[in-house]
Amino acid sequence: MNILLSSQDEIRFHERGGENLIVWFGGINEPHFSVKLSEESGFDLLTLTDSGNSNGLVSGHAHVEEAVKDLLSLVSSKGYQKVVFCGQSSGGYGALLYGHYCEADLCFVYSPQTRNFFDGQCKMTPHVKLYDLGDLYKNYHKTNLVFNMARSERDHETEFFWDDWRQVAKFKHHPSAVFLTFPFDNHAVSLKLRERRNLYSHVSLLIKAFL
Repeated sequence: MNILLSSQDEIRFHERGGENLIVWFGGINEPHFSVKLSEESGFDLLTLTDSGNSNGLVSGHAHVEEAVKDLLSLVSSKGYQKVVFCGQSSGGYGALLYGHYCEADLCFVYSPQTRNFFDGQCKMTPHVKLYDLGDLYKNYHKTNLVFNMARSERDHETEFFWDDWRQVAKFKHHPSAVFLTFPFDNHAVSLKLRERRNLYSHVSLLIKAFL
């Protein structure tokens, strides 16, 4: 199934004839990014939402390999010079997963999940099975990695806790990784930037700085 021919509401493509492409993976129930990001950056923009907690799979694809094939086909057919995979939370997981297999130039992620944890009662979080991305990237250094993290999760630690800094611990000494810490006490860094009306400018400027 070709991504561009998908009738799924979860996939949108904004083409402006740019030389570069941003692929944005939304977190669970996160709305699509606006075409304004494409206008701000000058990049073409493919946005994917996760309305069904799909365990990192692009909508309409039964296996990661199928989506990788379609994403690579898009990049090849449009002749993009640089490709950036981005996302927040579970979308950050998707961006890192597909960014690895598609050999993205940059993965620019907010508070991503990277693996499963288990508590003393053998309860797994997140509750869907994940590839361990720390192991996936252990000896892979082709893609630049930028992790955008809140300083803490204090705002919601009694309600839910993603353990963001533990999630990215395996990347702490990765030679391709950079960590940016924001003065927020909330897992949803991109949402906080959106509330301040500077999310798209932040994404655009920093992507260009790290490409």
